[in-house]
Amino acid sequence: GVSEPAPTAHSEKEVQAIDLPEVTGTGEQNSLQPLPSEADAACQESPFSGLVFSSGNQNKEALWQVGSCGGHFQLSTHTNLRISPVGDRALYTQNDDIWLVDLPNGEPQNLTNTPDRIEVDPQWWPGSDDLVVFGSWVLGEDTGPTAGHLSMVTTDGRDYRVLVDQPSNTPPAAQPGGSIIAYDLGDSAWFYHLDKDESELFDVSLYGLNIQKGMKIGSPSWSPDGNKLALWVGGVFSPPINGTTSLAIFNLEAKFVQLLHPYTPIGTGGGLPKPIWSPDGKQIAFLSNRLNSNDLYSIGFIEGKIVGNPINLKSGLGDNIGIRGVDKSGAIYFNVLNERHAIFTLNIQDLFNNIESDPVMVT
Repeated sequence: GVSEPAPTAHSEKEVQAIDLPEVTGTGEQNSLQPLPSEADAACQESPFSGLVFSSGNQNKEALWQVGSCGGHFQLSTHTNLRISPVGDRALYTQNDDIWLVDLPNGEPQNLTNTPDRIEVDPQWWPGSDDLVVFGSWVLGEDTGPTAGHLSMVTTDGRDYRVLVDQPSNTPPAAQPGGSIIAYDLGDSAWFYHLDKDESELFDVSLYGLNIQKGMKIGSPSWSPDGNKLALWVGGVFSPPINGTTSLAIFNLEAKFVQLLHPYTPIGTGGGLPKPIWSPDGKQIAFLSNRLNSNDLYSIGFIEGKIVGNPINLKSGLGDNIGIRGVDKSGAIYFNVLNERHAIFTLNIQDLFNNIESDPVMVT
């Protein structure tokens, strides 16, 4: 059934190395330092080891990664890449096609090469190294402001499939280590089953969620173990909640849903950005426009269940913000579109333990 989390203190604390293969932003190229010599045994491991970011100006940009000792080295002359979970390859879009490149600085390969179609937002399938999920539509098709038709291609470019004949409003999400792609269609959520090559309605009522009318659902995001699915849900809830929109966490194994952060959005248009899970599944970060300006929130999980209420990490961030990742220690990385397109990190554990903490600029 539907449940809302009871306030409970969050006391878990875990400190591990950072592993953020998809964090990107833009800094100043003249701030980059040479990569320390591997022979320098005295170098101290950087807390930002593995961080990936773009840097430069409009005429020349490149993608860089922080080394284990804190220096930076170039991964690619392309930016806005989707780096594979292993970190050895990356996807990007160019001229309405999806390209694959080996890192660092490999030769790009056009995976789609479709003069009559437009492809957008390529995503790696977590747990699979040869499947890419994305949106697409026929050149000239009037899809409006959508994520396109759910589509898939193998990394050798040989198996290109358009899986759904109608466009989705928000980007899809592939189940880590599983065979399901979650996506929205109209006012419903759907599962595409790769092993069956068929789609199935995701019936939220089976989890105890009842929307009487006006249901909107989208921005799916899977937990790292593939057992929980986060979705933004809107409409007239029964029983009523304190608002018309809520972040719903569906537990697929135990067949229940937990609602958090109910509110009535101010303003119009557009789906809410998908929430981002930490690698261990113990935290989830999300943006909310409850106060007509994006605020950054986080909430913790213990044994698969929500603990306490969401913590407002930072208010008044404006429209030009994106969550880029959550590291293994629970620190959130986000970027703000300012003069530097800077990346910030915020120590969530301090905030959970009622210790004042402010964002720290990384680039």
